Amino acid sequence: MTRKFPVLYYKNNGTDWQYQSTFYGTGPNGHDDYFGDSIAMKGNLIVLGAPLEGMMFEGKAYYLDLTLGLPNFEQQLSSIYPNPTHDFVNIKNNSLSGIVKTEIYSVTGHLLQTERQNLDSVSLEKFSEGLYFMKLYYQNASEEIFKIIKN
Repeated sequence: MTRKFPVLYYKNNGTDWQYQSTFYGTGPNGHDDYFGDSIAMKGNLIVLGAPLEGMMFEGKAYYLDLTLGLPNFEQQLSSIYPNPTHDFVNIKNNSLSGIVKTEIYSVTGHLLQTERQNLDSVSLEKFSEGLYFMKLYYQNASEEIFKIIKN
C-alpha cells in the first residue's frame, strides 16, 4: 500500500514555489498512519503528526529542523579537506569575504558545536564516527554547508 499522506515541502523563492523534498512516516507496512495529517511550522522548524502511528496506534509527532537548506548550492565559497576525516577538517576560504563562524550539526539537525575563533580548521575529535554537516557563515551574510564523514 502506498502512503496516502506524504508531506511535500515547497519553498517560496519570492516569485513562485519550488519543490524541496518529500517526507514519509515510518508506520507499519500495509497500514496508512495518516502521516502529515497535522502540520505546524514556525520559521525553519516543522512538526508533522502521524495520529495512527506508534504502539497501539496512539500517534507520533516528528520534529524537523529545515535550517540546513542550501539556498545557494551552485556557488562554492570554500572547500574542506580531508573528507573523510578522523580528527580535524581544514577550511580553505575561496571567498573575498571572511568566515565569521562555523557550526557542526548532526544528521538530525541538532547543533553540536559553534566556533568563532581559529576558523581555518575545525576539530571533530570529540564526535563519534558518522555523518555531520558543517555550516560556514561569512562576513557578507552568505552561508555554505558541507557534509563531513568522520571515520
